[in-house]
Amino acid sequence: MEPIANPFDYELLRFVRANPREHAAAVARHFDRNPQYVDARLAWLAGAGYLRERQESPGPPRFEVSGTVADAMADG
Repeated sequence: MEPIANPFDYELLRFVRANPREHAAAVARHFDRNPQYVDARLAWLAGAGYLRERQESPGPPRFEVSGTVADAMADG
């Protein structure tokens, strides 16, 4: 797993862990950030193995924190 270099990524992981049903646009609104930027960060976190896309009905993608990352976050 690639190390996280962007501090905002930690904020995203905490938010997604607490709000797994939110899509990227809602996450961007929460942080008052550019939706394309948030989408890119979420895609990077998913590609690096920190997030996985939730398998839901059609619509915007939603993510959840991967199991090993969630366990590490719970530990500290």
